[in-house]
Amino acid sequence: MLGRAKSSDLIERGGQDSQTAVQELQFLSQAVNLAMESVADEATHIQARFFEGVRTLQEIASEFPEGEQREALAAYATVLHFCYLNRLNWLVAGHAG
Repeated sequence: MLGRAKSSDLIERGGQDSQTAVQELQFLSQAVNLAMESVADEATHIQARFFEGVRTLQEIASEFPEGEQREALAAYATVLHFCYLNRLNWLVAGHAG
């Protein structure tokens, strides 16, 4: 039930038109985290690598001054890490990431 509540909150927030680029990155990062958390009851190898990588990325981002840039860096890196582990191409404004 908790996972469903989180996903419905994300869906509601995702429909807002006035989001900044940083908010959109944070939304996508939260969606990626939610997807990895809800894969299975038992942790998979990819899940373990994902969350280990996210911890490392958060440590790196914490070296930057607090603010939108740090949040954007952490969110962007999280989504990029998810794409890498799952062998996905992230297309942004016509550019592959």
